[in-house]
Amino acid sequence: MLAPVNSISRYKTIEWLNYIATELHKGFTPLFRPDTPEEYKPTVRAQLEKKLQYVNEALKDEHWILRAKIYNC
Repeated sequence: MLAPVNSISRYKTIEWLNYIATELHKGFTPLFRPDTPEEYKPTVRAQLEKKLQYVNEALKDEHWILRAKIYNC
């Protein structure tokens, strides 16, 4: 569940969900498509590595990207 409306926690959660959906998830697609040329896959992996490094940096001192808290909305 999301944090209360208009809270910073809610917007941070939405920010991370968007990053995962638009940058990470779609970034893996070319690796699993049979029509992706093999010579393009190293480029895709390099791009994903940079995006995963961003996530790794966010996690460097934490176990979770966002601190877990359950909200009753």
